[in-house]
Amino acid sequence: MNFKTLVLLLSTVSTALIGGLFYAYSCSVIPGLARLSDASFLQAMQSINWAILNPLFFISFMGTLVILPISVWFFREQAIVFYLLLAATLLYFGGVFLVTIIGNVPLNDLLDQADLSKLGATELSALREKFEPSWNLFHRIRTIASFICYTVFPEKRDSVKIDPLSLLLQKESKQKALHPDFDMPRLKNSCFSIKSMIKGKNQDIYATLLNVNTANGAKKQLLLSKNTMVGEQAKGDINGVAVPIKLIGKDQENDLVLFELDQRITSGIDLNVSDSDSVRIEMGKFLYSIDPAGKVMRSVLGSTPFNLPKINSQPYLGAMVVYNSSPVQFSLIKEGSPAEKAGIKVGDELISMNGKLIKKASEFAPEIMKYWVDDEVSFEWENASGKMSKTLKLEGRGQSVFNHPAEKFEGGKSERRDGFNAVFTHDAAVKASACGSPVFDWKGNFYGINIARFSRTTTVVVPKKTIVKFVLKTIQ
Repeated sequence: MNFKTLVLLLSTVSTALIGGLFYAYSCSVIPGLARLSDASFLQAMQSINWAILNPLFFISFMGTLVILPISVWFFREQAIVFYLLLAATLLYFGGVFLVTIIGNVPLNDLLDQADLSKLGATELSALREKFEPSWNLFHRIRTIASFICYTVFPEKRDSVKIDPLSLLLQKESKQKALHPDFDMPRLKNSCFSIKSMIKGKNQDIYATLLNVNTANGAKKQLLLSKNTMVGEQAKGDINGVAVPIKLIGKDQENDLVLFELDQRITSGIDLNVSDSDSVRIEMGKFLYSIDPAGKVMRSVLGSTPFNLPKINSQPYLGAMVVYNSSPVQFSLIKEGSPAEKAGIKVGDELISMNGKLIKKASEFAPEIMKYWVDDEVSFEWENASGKMSKTLKLEGRGQSVFNHPAEKFEGGKSERRDGFNAVFTHDAAVKASACGSPVFDWKGNFYGINIARFSRTTTVVVPKKTIVKFVLKTIQ
């Protein structure tokens, strides 16, 4: 930033400060003072007039009067900017500074000279009538003038009018020279669907077909998908045909679920469980995802591996405890929450969760955070009736609703979209119901599976390394 730009910036800020001060006063102080009695109004105005005479006000009020002409001088060779700044300077001098000096200040002096304690009710009313309407009129004039001063400030614009390469870029773009179609090895039959029931509703989610050789040489075909999107009565949908699948493993931490297929399917992804780190996760690498119909979605790898803390995926108990209490005492029970349904009441003392003693309040939240939505947890607590115990199911916190356009996109965010370790992201617009699909680089190397739509521009991927560890642990 050069000195000339700095001067323009300071002029803009100082003008905005004065305009903001006058605007806030018009919106709040004047209406508030109008409701006061004559004596209270005049006393308040006297106090405000004394308080405003401080260094901060003088720096911004008088500083603007000085720095605006300096800005005009610096931009004298740029016609449009020069005339805009000149207009702002003249308007500030006449509509703000002179109105204040000629209009408001004399009225302030008149009020300052009055000894309000010696005036009767009639005299107070007459003084207010002489002061208030005129003072407010002058204030409205300078408020409007300061606002106009700010709005006429020029925007800094790029001085380049036409990029000399633009015509060439447009020509090459039309010839598709900038958007070539690279040949990508597409693995057929690498993605299928799993149909199940969640809370009485049909649920479809994509799954990745893996070919795995076990330690004893046996060959297995596995379907890997997103755990929280697979419910009861799960069946594989293989080209429109329902196929029985057997649940063999779950990984709550990474939201993975693994099924074994009895029926052999041609193709799939050959997963070498002895080679867990054969791909390099580098930002900017071109990737693609594929759906059961073979449709390809191109993307760019957007991060190195990172941990995504559990925020939206925190389980909901609906209870709070007294700060620093020991024994731990419940201070709030939400209506309709799992805690209320279990019979826990305010004042009850928590003893343990799943057999682990909770001796002080600081241990309560970390222990709850170890669990996931739909986990069943045994609580033991004590009240006037004695010791109580019950196993209850933790609920989800529900999706937050946002009205910002960036939050509104087809399919929306995944309900479980955080609480992962060592994941990476890419910019594929994968729908929440299309998670579980495989991700490859353009050489056909398997990189992982789409596990969650995180935002309008971001999809989270569980990498191959994590998948290999999970599969190896499950089949051994």
